Amino acid sequence: MNHWGGLIADSSPRNEDSCTQWLEEQISNKSSLYICEPNIWTVRPNMFPELADKTLTDEERYFRVYSGSGKVPPQIIPDGEDPDPEMDPDRIIKAPRSLLDEARMDLRKMLQDRAGIPLAGDSSFFSGDISHLVKDCCLPNYGVPEVMVVDFYDQTDRIWPKVEKCFSLTNRKTTLWVGCDAAYRSDKFGLAVVALDGFKTVNKVQMPLIKVLLCTCIGRKNGQSTSILHVFDFIMELSKYYNVIVSADRSGYSTQLIQDCTREFIKTRIISTDIPPCSPALYLKTIINHELIKIPKNNRLIREAYDLKNVVMANGNIKVDHPAKKSDLKGIGFPEESPDNLGSKDAWDALSSAVYSLRQSLIDNDDYGTNTGFQKTLESMNNVKEDPREKTREAIQSMLESVYE
Repeated sequence: MNHWGGLIADSSPRNEDSCTQWLEEQISNKSSLYICEPNIWTVRPNMFPELADKTLTDEERYFRVYSGSGKVPPQIIPDGEDPDPEMDPDRIIKAPRSLLDEARMDLRKMLQDRAGIPLAGDSSFFSGDISHLVKDCCLPNYGVPEVMVVDFYDQTDRIWPKVEKCFSLTNRKTTLWVGCDAAYRSDKFGLAVVALDGFKTVNKVQMPLIKVLLCTCIGRKNGQSTSILHVFDFIMELSKYYNVIVSADRSGYSTQLIQDCTREFIKTRIISTDIPPCSPALYLKTIINHELIKIPKNNRLIREAYDLKNVVMANGNIKVDHPAKKSDLKGIGFPEESPDNLGSKDAWDALSSAVYSLRQSLIDNDDYGTNTGFQKTLESMNNVKEDPREKTREAIQSMLESVYE
């Protein structure tokens, strides 16, 4: 080599956000950076004599293993079988046959230590498995974009007409929980609306069934600020037809939105999605993994969930956060939802805020926890069966009793 004073960082990374990746990000002069990440059978082929045995076929030298993705976990592909169609072909590797027993004992450890493939470890919020979320994203999105850009200076560029169709099947006066995640710097404004869709018993515990009506992000044009006015206008329009509860954190943008809603007598709730232990994120994860939620198809939300990680803070608390760079999930069937390379969790935070607010209403046992569309439908059906003359007599009798008490 013609270089002196080099630094060698050798690591078997437990996840894709390892110390070696951090070191790579800190080096500004990329031309001086040399990355070498081959598997062990490439570096030390003498350890695997079957590779040099010319009498063996390719199938006798190697076995196939899938390194894992959000849809399909790591697994050994049986000999003679075709890979699952959901598997990304680029994540299928051929390993020396002598490593098969080691792979059967602990596949993740073999991939990490022998193949040099970083797997989602303790720091990954979903442990690399978002298969439940993919299954939960089963509702139509009615053409609503995952990032909706509005013009800060144009008050006629309204959100409601663009998303009105999402609420066409929801009974009027149904209680809706609106989650907001305020935008900072280059972030988007996360906006989610959910409704209670029933209950289901899970491990002897009654859990809510949740229907997501809207999950999107509000973007802004270059050089403009996030338009809180446009979001407030949407909430006001929504409140004309439904009982609305708005939740957000205590940030500057959110404080203004909460104050504006309170002034209009819209119920509000302060919910922080960033303060450890990040209970809203943990609760939404539970709801997702038990498949108690139905969500409009949203690739951005899936990518944000896949990227979430547990970050240990200086005081020892664990915070759920996103990486600086987003993952590329195109290989497992998710198209790129935006050209930028920045990590984010705007849609996730908005949805977790709305879902956690719904949970809080159920715990508080207030009217908002029971005033739902399916119950109103039942009430309407009961009223149809009742004699209106009898209802009138009951009302008059009640009025007279109150007069003579």
